[in-house]
Amino acid sequence: MQSIQLKHLYQKLKSEYKILFIIFSLTFVVLFFSNILLNNKYKSESIWIYIAEQESNQLGGIPEEYIGLGSMFGINTPSSDGFEIYVAKLKSRDFLNTMLKDQYFMANILSDSSELYGIDEISQKGIKNVINDKWLIKDVIDYDAIHEHVLSNVVNISYDIPTKIIYFSAKHKNANFAYEIISNFFNTSNQIFRDEQINKSKLKIKFLEEYSKENLNRNINYSISAIAQSELQKIMTASTTENYKFDYIDTPNKPLITDFPSLILQILFLFGFSIASYCAYLFIRYVE
Repeated sequence: MQSIQLKHLYQKLKSEYKILFIIFSLTFVVLFFSNILLNNKYKSESIWIYIAEQESNQLGGIPEEYIGLGSMFGINTPSSDGFEIYVAKLKSRDFLNTMLKDQYFMANILSDSSELYGIDEISQKGIKNVINDKWLIKDVIDYDAIHEHVLSNVVNISYDIPTKIIYFSAKHKNANFAYEIISNFFNTSNQIFRDEQINKSKLKIKFLEEYSKENLNRNINYSISAIAQSELQKIMTASTTENYKFDYIDTPNKPLITDFPSLILQILFLFGFSIASYCAYLFIRYVE
């Protein structure tokens, strides 16, 4: 193979500058539409861990002839710690709908802008006039479509069953709001599951109290007291634990750069790729 004549290549470089311009233009167009389609969002990430309930021997000390009371009142030894159930609830439509009651959260999680809506602006215009028309069907908010959009394009929730670890990430054009999305999911989930446990235990205790009034058998009352004590312990744990079902391993970060390459990297890529492609074109065409 003959040696490359740099002077010859330089002359061709000047004479066929239109090819370079075409390559540059095409690369620019591809990058431009990539930014539009990929939205150039910030990505915040965090790692959670599931806090399994420490089950005590709720039926311990109950006479054997009344051990069936535990099953009657919903006191059973669990076959699992409920991890997958709570993750499923975290992804559910009902859970998201609870969060969307906060109109500030709804308006901004559906926004495609880096500028956040303010509470006063939302109050003045009304939530239906703030969000995009695509989220409305006959002037009614389509929560099913919003749920699908949020889980597909805004948040990502994955988990590992053996370790009970959840990997949670959120994307948004506003870096601070990407962080707020994760914090909001974390705080809301703990609050909802805390209230859920407290309400369940209160209902059981109320039923046990009414049942004991109609059954004066001492052994039955003793058994009911043991079960009620277990439910009171659950109420106390839920009421005094800040992070009831989930805790952070890594708190959500406030992203400094977008998930898509930064503008500087894109400019460098634009010029570098264009020049490299043009030189490759000259090399293939003219170098023997």
